[in-house]
Formats: sequence, C-alpha cells, structure tokens
Amino acid sequence: MTGSAYDHFKKAIEAQQLKRYQEALTLYEKSLEKNPNNAEAHNNMGIILSILGAHEAAIQHFNEAKNIKPELPQVYNNLGNAHESLGQLHDAIKDYEMAISVQTNYTDSYYNLARVYTEMREFEKAEATLNKLLQLDGNNAYACYGMGNMYAKKRDFDKAITWFENAIKLKPNYGEAHYKLGVTYGLQGDMDKGIKHINYANSLGYEYQSDMVFSTDKTAITTSSDDFVVIGSDTHTYDDGTESTIVYTTEETKPPIQESIDTKEPVKEEVIITEDPIQQPIIEEDETVNTNELYQKFEQLLGKTGKNAGDIGNLPDEVKPTRIQSDDFSYTPTESSSNQFDFLLKDKFKDQNIREFTNKREAIAALFKEGYTEFMNGDYDRSVEAYTSVLDLESKNSMAMYSLGTVYAFKKENDKALDYLLRSIDIKKNFPKAYDNAGFVYFQMGNYNKAIEYLLKAVSMDSTMVNALVVLGDAYYQVDNKGKKIEYYKKAARLGDIQAQAFLKKEGFDWD
Repeated sequence: MTGSAYDHFKKAIEAQQLKRYQEALTLYEKSLEKNPNNAEAHNNMGIILSILGAHEAAIQHFNEAKNIKPELPQVYNNLGNAHESLGQLHDAIKDYEMAISVQTNYTDSYYNLARVYTEMREFEKAEATLNKLLQLDGNNAYACYGMGNMYAKKRDFDKAITWFENAIKLKPNYGEAHYKLGVTYGLQGDMDKGIKHINYANSLGYEYQSDMVFSTDKTAITTSSDDFVVIGSDTHTYDDGTESTIVYTTEETKPPIQESIDTKEPVKEEVIITEDPIQQPIIEEDETVNTNELYQKFEQLLGKTGKNAGDIGNLPDEVKPTRIQSDDFSYTPTESSSNQFDFLLKDKFKDQNIREFTNKREAIAALFKEGYTEFMNGDYDRSVEAYTSVLDLESKNSMAMYSLGTVYAFKKENDKALDYLLRSIDIKKNFPKAYDNAGFVYFQMGNYNKAIEYLLKAVSMDSTMVNALVVLGDAYYQVDNKGKKIEYYKKAARLGDIQAQAFLKKEGFDWD
C-alpha cells in the first residue's frame, strides 16, 4: 500500500471508530483510488454502508473484499450479517458456513449460524451447530445462552432454564441471560423468580435489545454501528520488493450487549416486550381479577416505582387491561371461513363497546370482535392488542394465536407470525388454516421446504384451499420442481383460481 493510500486508510479507520461515517467513507474511497485491491478498505466500507442502511451496496464491498482476500473469515461473517439485515437467511447461512470452512475454529460464526437456524425453526440444525461450538469451547457462555434461546423458542421452558442458568454460571454478570431466564420463569408462572432475574439484569445495565451478532474479539454486539468486524491493515515493503500485510480488528471497550429470544423490532426505552404474553394467575370460579394488582406486578417487572403503578400506557404491548369476572365457560369460535386470511368470528358478539363483563365468555367474545373489526379497518396494532388480551384471559386459546399469527403476517413480522401460528397448531393439530398461513409465512421467509411441508398438511385436510394450492405450486417452483407447480396450479385452476388459469394458459396447459 502506497504512503498516501495508507494515510487515507488509517485516517478512515480513526473516523469510523469515532462514528464520523461520511468522512470515513470519503477517506476509504480515496484510499481505494490509490489501491483498489485493499480488501480491508472494502470490508470497512461495507460496514459503514450497512450501518447507514445501504445493505445491497455493503454486500458489493464485502464481495470485493472476499474476492481479494478469500482467507479472511471476518468478511464472510460480516457478509452474513448484511444478508440477515435484508432477511436473506439462506444466503446468511452460506456466508457463516464459508467463514467456518475458512477457519474451522471460528466460533463467532458457529453462534451466528445457530441463531439463524433457530429463527428459521430449524431446531435440530441449531442444536447440532451449538454442540459443535461447545466442543470447540466447552466454557462458552454464549453457546449455552444459544441453547436456552433455542429451547425457549421450542416452548421447552425447563430445558431453556437449565441452559440459561449454565450460561450464568460461566458468566455471572451475563445481563441478557438473566433477563431471558426471568422472562422464562414468568412464562412458567413463577413471577417472583422472573422479576428477581429481570431486576438483576436491569441492575447490570442491561436494556432490552434487538438481535446480536459476534465479532472476532468475542464481543456480542447489536445490529447497529458495531455489528461488523472492522479490519485494519499495515503493509511494510522490504528492500527486495516483497510486502507483508498485518490484518487486525478493532477492540471494543464497551460491555457486550447480548441477544434477545423473539422480537426484532426496536422497543421504547421504558418498555420490556416479550414475544409471548406473560400469563396471569389462574382464576378460580367467580373470582374477580384485581387488575390494579396485575398492573403493579408488571410495573415492578418494568422497574417502575409505585407512583406509576396502574398506568396503562406504560405496560408492554402484549399486556393490556381487561376487567372481567371469570366463570367455567370458555369461548369457542366458529371455524367456517373460505379466505386464507379470514378471521373466525363475525356475528357472535355482544355490544362491542362493553368494557366490563359478567363473565369471561362475554369478554373474550367482545375482544375477538374488536380484533376482527380493527383488522378489517387496517389498524393491525389495535387488532394485535385485542387478540393478545384474549390470551391474557385464556393463555391456550388456539384461535387467538391463529388470529395473532395472521395479523403479524399482514404486518410482515414473519417471526412473530410463525411463532403464534405454530403455537396454534400445537394446541389444535387439525386446523388447516393455521397450516396454510404457516406455510405462507415460511414461503415469505424463503424457507421453501418448510413451506411445502406445512402447505401439504393444509391441503391434505382441505383440498379446496385454493390459496394453499397456489403457494404450494410456487414453493415447488422455488426448489426447481416445475412439474409439481403445474400439478398444483391445475388443482387450483379447476377450483376457479384466475391466477393459476392464466399461468397454465400461457404455458399451454389444460386444467380440465
């Protein structure tokens, strides 16, 4: 690297570390004008572009870096992070696998790979990857946390607790593990232990964060300015004309921020959001729910003072107030519907403005009506609130889970959509619409084999589900099986689907 090129490169790294990104980009560009084969400069430009949201441009620079120096696992790891940001999980998997193939003990990419598998609900692959990581480093607290994360996603809370506790034994001040352990205890109904661990996480300075990735210095960092590995280089030219380049990574001085289980959305500073509603205590017959006490419990969980207790606006989105008295009846909605994304309740409600009910049945019916009405009005957030309130009252209501999954599918929040739909299926295994929508969400996520699996189950239960047949055909086409696409498009066309008929006509096929 020439003197001027290296000077620009060195100044660019300094600017990047100070988060002066535009200045750093300009300096990297000047360095590359003098030395276009500087892999480190391409890598670092990719980092900045990803921070600024230009992930496609970032990927171009990461690809340049790997073409110049294919021996750097950090670049593949960074490329995987960028593909994840675009929702391109299959590409991210390939990148992390490449990082591991370049350096077989590159533990960071093992963790990131397992995390992606967990997001895709490929639990066996996630567990196998984490086991490999533990073979490389049996005292890796992050690997233990990853196991806990995976089991929590599988709804196996006992094993999740064991692994979160293992992570804490290895790293006592692991704020994220304490937080998730607390949430898991809460989901099991042990609110005292849950609050204890969440408060301890807060005392460690942990705040709820979005997903994390690993850098090469074993620092877990959020998807912000520190997502990626900054590579610097210093090249020395010897008297005989040969060059030696030293590659190094930046050292982060701030404490690591760890990964959360379900949500990828940014959250308000004062609100802790979990993907699942925290269950209320079991309500005996004719017992009145004291909502003020519940508010105080959740306010304690949120670290609020007594003066804020009962302030509805400070509650997590998943916890909404519903003042009821319970009885022995449970509400079971009808299931007659023909539309893939139709909801299950239309005409079986009492006054939609009721806010105090004589029994739980009436409360749930009104909430279902509210959820459906808000959905039809396009207010998906309020629809989510209504259906989540059903789960606050009846935590295993499969129809509420199905409806939540459907709303989240419309919001394009695929992870949440899939989680609720699969929970609905766990409770009600013969419900074809839930399989249909789960298959559609898998398709949206690019997991075509899983989409095929769930859509096949849907049409095996109800062969007249036109939307399922069309998406099933599209999924087969994505895995290079055009024959199957034709087969299922013909079935959809015979049921009157215009899209399928138009495609078959264009391709020269008859469907009668």
